[in-house]
Amino acid sequence: MEIGDWAVSQELNEIYQQARDSGLESNIAELDAYGFTVIENALSDAVTDQLAEAVLGVAEKRTGKKPDVTTGETHPGLQLQMGLLFQDRIFEDVLMEEPALVLITYLLGKSCVLSSVASHFKGPGGGNRGQLALHSDIQGNGVPVPLPSYAQVANCNYALTDYTEADDGVLAMVPGSHKLCRYPDEWDLSKSTKAIPVIVPKGSAIIFHGNTFHGSYERKKPGFRINLSYYFCRHYMDPTEGFRDTVSEEMLERNSERFAQLMGTTRPRGWSEANPDLSGVAIRSRLSANQYR
Repeated sequence: MEIGDWAVSQELNEIYQQARDSGLESNIAELDAYGFTVIENALSDAVTDQLAEAVLGVAEKRTGKKPDVTTGETHPGLQLQMGLLFQDRIFEDVLMEEPALVLITYLLGKSCVLSSVASHFKGPGGGNRGQLALHSDIQGNGVPVPLPSYAQVANCNYALTDYTEADDGVLAMVPGSHKLCRYPDEWDLSKSTKAIPVIVPKGSAIIFHGNTFHGSYERKKPGFRINLSYYFCRHYMDPTEGFRDTVSEEMLERNSERFAQLMGTTRPRGWSEANPDLSGVAIRSRLSANQYR
């Protein structure tokens, strides 16, 4: 059917039309039905390899060890690198990749903000420390159950290496778990009968609802499994990283208004002045509310 300028779904109309024009309607259906979806070849091989090199470069800088990409033994088990946005220009550029951002906007509305940029990369082994326990991303925000059925946080997870089987240390999902509106009642991924490995080629984007149960398997092969996680939240949630206070004017000037909004510059809360302009706060609150979808 043709999408009109319908009053009740005013903000959704534009987002959905953009998704349709981008060939993403089936991805929307998968998000609604299963709580996650995959865009294969979301990134070129060149960009994917550049991201992987940037992640490994940060790891070397922070740990003092040059990653051995052949064996992975320099960094066994799960390695988490947070705070990546300002570490390399490539992280900034990929944030604005449209196919993934369209689906994040569908889940969270136009007023959403970036919460964090991180990488979970892993070498072989580690046992329980080599796997990421089943959880949902809304879990760390203190939201009581039952959870809202709509997403309050969402994740775009880029695979920077090939995910061919569970032994690669790949992402795991519990399809349809977002509809349970609660937290997982099992944590040990190795014992789960409901989780499935997400098998995708490198350069794929895995986008998922913040209620969806997920984790990652222990890597049992030489070398590294590398991902890049862009984590988003609705503007009323507390972002993991305070980008509004740390983003540079130079970075804002070279990017779009949407980038600035993702940095949280238009959030109506989080005042730093004793007597803020409440009229401006009220306007921003009203505009943000209209962008929830």
